Parts: sequence; structure tokens; C-alpha cells
Amino acid sequence: MLDAQLWPIPPSLLNHTDDDPTVYICRELWPKATARQFFTVTSLVLQYVIPVGVITYCYSCVSLALTRRARAKASITGRTAASRCHGDREQVNHR
Repeated sequence: MLDAQLWPIPPSLLNHTDDDPTVYICRELWPKATARQFFTVTSLVLQYVIPVGVITYCYSCVSLALTRRARAKASITGRTAASRCHGDREQVNHR
């Protein structure tokens, strides 16, 4: 949480306005090009790559758990999901 509050500080310190009275221009003046690149890459990793990785990992875990659960149920009943669906249809047709 603290990172989210501190992350915008560097760009806000580097924002400068030009003194042209006809046009208001705000731009970032980084001391070095490598500092800007570092900030950009770090932002990408922290705000996109890590969250996407965590979400992908979590969904993979859920998918694996559901697959294991379905296989366990199928081994107990001795039927596959497809045969259950077809069996349910046959029962509905006989009523």
C-alpha cells in the first residue's frame, strides 16, 4: 500500500512547465535517460507483469483443483462427465 502512495513521487518532482505565455506545456525532465528507462521498466513490472503473473498462478491453481475434484468424483462413480451428461438426457427423455 505504501508503494502505491510513494510511486508517483519521482515523476511529480520532475515535472516542469515552460515559461512560454502562449502555450502551457508540462513535461518531465529526467536527469538521465537511464533513470527514465528504469522508472518505465519498473512501472511495467510492478503494475502489469507481477499482477498478471499472480492472477495466472491463482487461476491455474483453481483449474488444477477443479480438474482433480472432477477426476476424483468420476473415479468414485465410475462415470465420466460426458457419460453423466448423456445419462441425464436419457433420464429426462424417459419421464
